[in-house]
Amino acid sequence: MPQQRSTPAATAAIAPETSFQALTRTDAPALSGPVRVDTPLAPIVEQVLDLIDDTPDAERQHDCWDGSWSSIWVSYPPTGPGRSGRPCPALDRLPALTALFEEFGGTVGSVVIARLAPGDLLDWHYDPVPPSALSYRLHLPIRSGPDAVTEFCHERVHWPVGGLYYGEYGYPHRVFNLSGEDRIHLYFDVTGPGIAERLPHAVRAGFTPAGERLRQAAVNEWLHWRATPRVAAGPVSAPG
Repeated sequence: MPQQRSTPAATAAIAPETSFQALTRTDAPALSGPVRVDTPLAPIVEQVLDLIDDTPDAERQHDCWDGSWSSIWVSYPPTGPGRSGRPCPALDRLPALTALFEEFGGTVGSVVIARLAPGDLLDWHYDPVPPSALSYRLHLPIRSGPDAVTEFCHERVHWPVGGLYYGEYGYPHRVFNLSGEDRIHLYFDVTGPGIAERLPHAVRAGFTPAGERLRQAAVNEWLHWRATPRVAAGPVSAPG
């Protein structure tokens, strides 16, 4: 196997299993899965790509100092519980997305187009979630090579373009991009009844008090893991 430059993504791909990954591997339900919708998704992808092409760099939010993670806000976070997000001008460019929101019939919060550059990593973290199975973060891949990967604790997934997906972002998770192109997703938070029925049964199995206890245990284990000093990894070979 030829030696290649060690990138954050390559290092993440071969890292040993953590204690919180081992915890969920034993006990967790499915932590991600496809979302059933009737609204055509291809027009949304096309409109988002056009929006990206027309958005200058100065109008994007750069969340990493090196520019590896950047975003375009479509709707800013709501100002309080139960409120809708605050639409940005970008939303006017995405009528097909508005049609998808109308199908859900719930309350849509933040809407973001996020980019992760080739070879880069968004490392382990978790997103605080309300103690309810009525709030969902859904992802629509816009551009995503097969080696753009999300890990929800032990569960490693690639979400191809053409589908809408749910992930348990209240668990520790990370994203790395081993592909040679940007990984671009549009994601949004939606709250409302009836959305759970659109998810696979294996995912809904975690919407229980026991599932919430496991999620909190995984977060606590991650906090402990993060506070524990570890030896830095050396140079690595690219997987495959």
